[in-house]
Amino acid sequence: SPFTITVNDLAENTAPTALALSATSIDENVAANSVVANLSSIDPDIGDTFTYSLVAGTGSTDNAAFSIVGNQLRINNSPDFETKNSYSIRLRTTDQGGLSFESPFTITVNDLAENTAPTALALSA
Repeated sequence: SPFTITVNDLAENTAPTALALSATSIDENVAANSVVANLSSIDPDIGDTFTYSLVAGTGSTDNAAFSIVGNQLRINNSPDFETKNSYSIRLRTTDQGGLSFESPFTITVNDLAENTAPTALALSA
C-alpha cells in the first residue's frame, strides 16, 4: 500500500558572515579603558546572540592593548599619537551555536593639538 514520507527542514545554524566596529579611530589622550567602538555582527540566523573576543592570527599584533566588555572594544591605556599612531587587532564573533567569523582591524589614533606649558615669560613696563 502507498505511504507518505514527510521531510522537515530543520533550521540549521549558519556562521556569522561579518563583524563591524562602530568606529575605527580614537582620540589620543583619552582615559584608560575608554570605549573605542561597539561591536556588531551580521548573521543569516535571525535572533542570534554573539560573544566577542580578541584572537591570535594575522593582524593581532596589538591585541594586548585592548579588552572587550560585552560588545564594547576598550583601550587599556591612554593612547598617545606621538608614541603609537595605530594599532592592529584581530577580533572574533561567535554565535550562540558556536560558529564564528574573525577579521583584522586597524585602530587609528587621532592626533590632537597638544596643550603645552608656556616656555617663556616676557615682562613689560
